[in-house]
Amino acid sequence: MNLIETEKFAKEHFRVLDKQEYDWNILHSECIIEILIILSKDYEAINLEKLKALVYIHDIGKIIQEENHAKLGLEI
Repeated sequence: MNLIETEKFAKEHFRVLDKQEYDWNILHSECIIEILIILSKDYEAINLEKLKALVYIHDIGKIIQEENHAKLGLEI
């Protein structure tokens, strides 16, 4: 999946959460991406597009449950 597909995937799947949780997860991802852009400026070898895509899905397990969401996300 590329960045656009991954962002779309995350936004579609996070829709099962209530609006506040959905908004938080999208905002959280966007904030991480902003920080990632700042921190990666000094590293030419970083594939920023792949890292941005990973940011969008890093909490995807929350669509199943909050507890153990990291492990659950690996199964999605």
